[in-house]
Amino acid sequence: MPNLDADIAAPNNRKVTTKSETLRILDVYDGMGEWEDFHAHPRYSIFLQWGIPMVDVDHGDEGSVLSGGEAGAEEDVSFTVYYALPQWLHAVINGDTMNLTTAPNCLLEIAPEGCGGFFFRAEFLGAQSACDWC
Repeated sequence: MPNLDADIAAPNNRKVTTKSETLRILDVYDGMGEWEDFHAHPRYSIFLQWGIPMVDVDHGDEGSVLSGGEAGAEEDVSFTVYYALPQWLHAVINGDTMNLTTAPNCLLEIAPEGCGGFFFRAEFLGAQSACDWC
């Protein structure tokens, strides 16, 4: 089975910024209207986001729509932290709000000029996963 871990399967959208034996932090970036490569997240995670609410559509491996975001005003900036369970194969396409300067979409090394948001995924490497495909 190929390695479906996000930083391997979708390298254009993820960059490992920090890694230890127990924790890995990914910087997440998705261009406006661009599809991510299909990938999975086999570990428990915490998302750390600064910016406006993301407008994206998450697609499952069989074509189903798993989730979608609501458009927010450019001034609706907030810091959001949320917990995520392991996630099977999926790919996201982001809406046009990802080009706004307050979008949570600034990969540190290739951030568009003037971009002020971020999206980090902290993955717990040492935790036992509940998924049977990991």
